[in-house]
Amino acid sequence: MAVMTDLGTGTQTVYDGHDCDVTCVALHPSGELVATGQGMNAGGADASIHLWQIGSREQVAIIGKGHLIIGVGKDEQHLVGVWDWRKGELMAQAPGLVARPLGVHQLSVAPQPLATDDKGRQSLFCVLVGVSNAPKFGKIVPVAAAGPLRYTLTFGLGQLGLKPGQAPPAALSAVAFGGDAFPAPSGAAHGLTFIGSSGGRIFVFDAPANELALWGVDAHQGPVTALCSTGNAIASGGADGFVYLWGPPAGARVVGGTPRAPVSAATAGGLEKAHTYSFTPATPAYKLDPQYRPTQPASSRNARSVP
Repeated sequence: MAVMTDLGTGTQTVYDGHDCDVTCVALHPSGELVATGQGMNAGGADASIHLWQIGSREQVAIIGKGHLIIGVGKDEQHLVGVWDWRKGELMAQAPGLVARPLGVHQLSVAPQPLATDDKGRQSLFCVLVGVSNAPKFGKIVPVAAAGPLRYTLTFGLGQLGLKPGQAPPAALSAVAFGGDAFPAPSGAAHGLTFIGSSGGRIFVFDAPANELALWGVDAHQGPVTALCSTGNAIASGGADGFVYLWGPPAGARVVGGTPRAPVSAATAGGLEKAHTYSFTPATPAYKLDPQYRPTQPASSRNARSVP
């Protein structure tokens, strides 16, 4: 089942339409619909995605600009499917990540489209990360042909750009888009792409224009477990028990929709630590991680820490 909690009152309501473990959840941009996905099991449950209304918890469909929904399979290729949930039709599919299930940690779609054609159809950008040291950058593009609307889904392989001798992370764990606060040199509307790793670093990309990381930021001691855009900053959570709020360096901040300084691959993606929140447990589990580094987190090469 899917559980919703009212943080103001502490009351909970549930959607109980699933017959297997719920493994993923996504909120529709309208704030009125939720998609929840389940896998299959030996008891006969089938893998499916349920679309339901938040207020009534009424099921709308079983199977972002509203009519597309993207799901990841539990097969060894983690097949990615793009569905039109209103029609119940598969629009496109492609292998996502070759790994032992469940190998995908996050599939994130950029909030702004890459392009819109003369018919109003949007091309979308997505990022797939998991048990791999290379992110997958995907493009969902409408097919320019007569007949029913269809899409193509293709993936490119990102590179972390590690220096000789640097050990690659065992996995990549989280994705966030910088938006206007972190503009991309390519001019992409979603801004820079930030990807967290099991080694505690946040890698910065100008994807899909450039699939090579601009650089990496030493953010946490142990795995980065969550990344989130707050509009003006990026929040990162780690297994070290800390949540950091990162902003762009003072000289690169956006004023009136325009960066103070020209954005280039050499200057984009700098992070300046604005706030620190500690949730450190008595016995931090991150110290058991083989990639644990007993050093203090540092900001990126062109940033300075803020107490």
